[in-house]
Amino acid sequence: MTNAKGIEEPVLRVSMNTFRAFHYQVALVEAPVPMFSGRMSRETDVYYRLEVFTQIGSGGYDLMGLTRQQVIDDVLDRYEAHLAFLTVSTDTNTASVLTPTMPPAGQQSIVPKGGEDVLDLSEKKE
Repeated sequence: MTNAKGIEEPVLRVSMNTFRAFHYQVALVEAPVPMFSGRMSRETDVYYRLEVFTQIGSGGYDLMGLTRQQVIDDVLDRYEAHLAFLTVSTDTNTASVLTPTMPPAGQQSIVPKGGEDVLDLSEKKE
């Protein structure tokens, strides 16, 4: 994926059949340079961070300065966390907006098949 500045932003996406896909993206984010004295101007002093984004948004940290192996380890850690999330979400019988639970064998799925099966909660009940 290419950003507005024409710089490639790598994206790793792993599809998982009926489960929520794993998503790992490194994006170039412009941020103001932290002010430690009153002499710097925030409008002109910016720096760029290599931030990690997953399905839930920014990881809030910068990859700049990490070694290749540290980045690989970060991707694997995020992937393992995603798999753990999927395991927990399928082991519990609670509704999830992020990842639908898998029904026990022999039961019908409660996940809507189409738009007509979705209840709009914003509509007024009569």
